Amino acid sequence: MKRIFAMALCTLLLAGCGAAAPSAGAAPSAAPSQTVSSSAVPSAPPAVQPLSGQPLAAGTAVSRPAAVMVDNSASASARQWGTSSASVVMEALSEGKSTELMLWFDSLAAVPKTGPAAPGRDVFWQAALPENSILVQKGMNLYAENLLNCYAWQPLDALMLGVNCFDFDGSDPAAEDANCWYTQGASLANGLAAYGMSAEGTVPQWQTFGTPVQGNPLAAAAVGYSAASATTFKWENGVFNMYRTDGSAQLDANTGAQVAFNNVVVLYASAGVKDDKYTRDYDLTGGSGLFLVNGTWQAISWKKGDAAAPLQLLDAAGAPLTLSAGKTYIGIYGGFAGQSVTLSDAAGTAIDPGLAAPAPMATPVPTAAPTADPAAAPASAA
Repeated sequence: MKRIFAMALCTLLLAGCGAAAPSAGAAPSAAPSQTVSSSAVPSAPPAVQPLSGQPLAAGTAVSRPAAVMVDNSASASARQWGTSSASVVMEALSEGKSTELMLWFDSLAAVPKTGPAAPGRDVFWQAALPENSILVQKGMNLYAENLLNCYAWQPLDALMLGVNCFDFDGSDPAAEDANCWYTQGASLANGLAAYGMSAEGTVPQWQTFGTPVQGNPLAAAAVGYSAASATTFKWENGVFNMYRTDGSAQLDANTGAQVAFNNVVVLYASAGVKDDKYTRDYDLTGGSGLFLVNGTWQAISWKKGDAAAPLQLLDAAGAPLTLSAGKTYIGIYGGFAGQSVTLSDAAGTAIDPGLAAPAPMATPVPTAAPTADPAAAPASAA
């Protein structure tokens, strides 16, 4: 009965938007328990890195992953650090016309210079929480705050920790100040120490890794998140290279290397608009999707459940999907007006995957099919 009451309370908290944002000058509070659900914790640690499926070095124990929110606006594109080092990159449209990125690393030690730091969003944190992740952000909207409050989860926030956990790169005088804040593994360790939290902990195996089943051949895929934001993948030299909206290569500002993936997953999720009439809302209980690997594509399904439940990727038969060990991209396609998913072969001919666009979800703001694109953000929005 207590668990049912707690889940109901969380639902109410996530639906509302009346909590106050944290004060920039507030001192760190005592560390909360960083445990979401005992059902998500395995009895034995995995033999490979949980997020990438790469073998663990001899004598190395699994440590908590780090999930870092990164600005993906056009003004931030030239200063995106760490994108090629993340084991998982997750992308979704939450507010406005530009998507956000979550860079997910297997451990603190794996986090290079990473940024520009961006606000936390609940759609990303719902993916990271079940993996016992260290959450890294620069502020957050009220829905993300409600989610973390519900699970007593302490993020490492630039607005709270400042230079104790984040650094400012002012090397480019033309760069906006908002695109200059970054962090890295050693700095995040300082943030954990400030709250008395540990980088060690039990971590569930995120997905199944091995030899994937081959699907139907393709040469490219594109996810149109809005009229101003699209991500394209091209199968080149044995990987899916990532390209930005303007067709330019997605580069890591640390190394100049193009961001590339072994696996590309697009989750089809029913979507709507939250009660602020601006922030996108996604039904993350499950849906259909696409899986790209080794220059092929196949239709899949997925399920998750509540915010504490892990993401499960499933093949056409409903069995756990096998990913190739390495780097994975996950995009969330909500079927909003102006959004699209396209596949094409080597000749540039469109491929029909046979998947219907996600149906609009029931939200506090009634929507018609296709889901209406939210109005522009009010001036006071974060």
